[in-house]
Amino acid sequence: MSATRRQFLIRATAAGLTAASSALCDAQAQTPAPPSRRELPPLPTGGTVVFSDDLLAPDFASDSGFRVDGRPCWQSRLSKTRQQVGNRELGYYADPALNPEAKVWGLDPSTGHRFIQAEYIPEGLSDGRAGKITLGWQKESPITYTAAIITSQTFFNRITTGSYVEFDVRLSKIAGSWPALWLLRSGKWPPEIDIIEAFISSSDYPRDGVATNLHWVSSKGHESSSAPIKLSNFEPGADIFTHFNRFGCFLGETEIVWYFNGKPYRATANLVGPGPWYMLMDVAVGGLVAAPSDPSAFPARMYIRGVKVVQFGSA
Repeated sequence: MSATRRQFLIRATAAGLTAASSALCDAQAQTPAPPSRRELPPLPTGGTVVFSDDLLAPDFASDSGFRVDGRPCWQSRLSKTRQQVGNRELGYYADPALNPEAKVWGLDPSTGHRFIQAEYIPEGLSDGRAGKITLGWQKESPITYTAAIITSQTFFNRITTGSYVEFDVRLSKIAGSWPALWLLRSGKWPPEIDIIEAFISSSDYPRDGVATNLHWVSSKGHESSSAPIKLSNFEPGADIFTHFNRFGCFLGETEIVWYFNGKPYRATANLVGPGPWYMLMDVAVGGLVAAPSDPSAFPARMYIRGVKVVQFGSA
């Protein structure tokens, strides 16, 4: 979801998620041929859980990434900004402590699980100076959508070779929303690992469709590897909107493998290095997806049952 990567992801969106069966593994020009589907490695066994969180603490996230008592928590913004200008996103990454017009997150009364959400705020967001916050790429337009993001940059930023990262989430099918689970390194971008993204431009978005992406720097400059995936090829009845699902990624020394409910579905050479990495979960609005067709359909929620990191071998 980095602000400067817009041009590299357009081809993933245009390709369409129905082409997923041909994208189990990618072969880059400088990498050997990837394994076939039956050769995709299973999840390692053993390992040590080095991080886990159900995000149920009342003070689970803040603008600074720290609680009032100084302990780290999830951070409610990107490293340096609350807008993704390069992506031309419509949503402002809000925090309820800073933007009281927005809810941003809460607990689902039916399940007790945490959710984060993008919202429609027809009156716009106040800038605290009797004005409105405007789009960074279209200064005359007040922001009428909020987005939501939480990152572990201050909380847990030690994901590296031998780490398995897993998010247990359920998404919402709201046209104009763009939920994602991803990893970044502190400092300069790229690299980036997108565990999943869902480019929900319309209500016809498939219930089993996601995309995975990898961004790195080579001697040629910024390169990327995008793969739209049809999850029902790996689990009959797969549904990212009705059920909670576990989306995972194992960072091997030479290979990165993506998992859906414990089943491998994509592998590619590790071209991004050992990290260390931190986690991001977000629900964006617009950008690489069409603008919302029905604002009244919002909020667009990501329900989160838990997050964990398992370390295999020494970190």
